[in-house]
Amino acid sequence: MSPRREVVTLAGHLSGISQEVDCSVTAVKLWLCGSDSFEYSLVIPFDTPSDLPEGVYKLSFDGRAMPVQRHDEAGLAVRT
Repeated sequence: MSPRREVVTLAGHLSGISQEVDCSVTAVKLWLCGSDSFEYSLVIPFDTPSDLPEGVYKLSFDGRAMPVQRHDEAGLAVRT
């Protein structure tokens, strides 16, 4: 049995480098097999200011937080 998947758009918030901005987040919501629990994968922040400085930020959404990094050429990417 494959896990149930759903693409979702959520309200998010970026904080770091003296910046606090709201954003949107697209992610794949994966329900764990045999459970009502779920996790997110393929998290992509968007609707961020174009003049956001390069650097590391904390992306918060749906009670979760993860580090992301802003690169001029690549935009925001989840840090692994």
